Amino acid sequence: MHEAKTHFSRLVERAIAGERVVIARDGVPLVTLEPDWLSDSVLDMLADPEGRVVCSVGSSWEVPIHHRHTSTLADLPPLHRDPFDRLLIAQAQTESLALVTADPLIRAYPGADASSAPSSCC
Repeated sequence: MHEAKTHFSRLVERAIAGERVVIARDGVPLVTLEPDWLSDSVLDMLADPEGRVVCSVGSSWEVPIHHRHTSTLADLPPLHRDPFDRLLIAQAQTESLALVTADPLIRAYPGADASSAPSSCC
């Protein structure tokens, strides 16, 4: 996992080139990078060497949770009931990150992925 974090932009480039990239921890596959469901604008955003990419594999030690995230979380409208998804939305809004997702409930939140990832992204 550490290697994937360190070389994420290279892995994205390989996936954009058509290679199926699997990220694993202790030999257990966790994430597969495949660009076919992403729009060109999202692929450009991910491939941008100046861009900031934050990845979550669903664990609190991968995406630090700060008090400012929980403050934003408390103000979110009740569009989505999944607590982890709501936390991702709060983190994305607080940190001004584009949250790229295929989940229409997450995408319904203002700023969740509308600013940098167009609605056609997923």
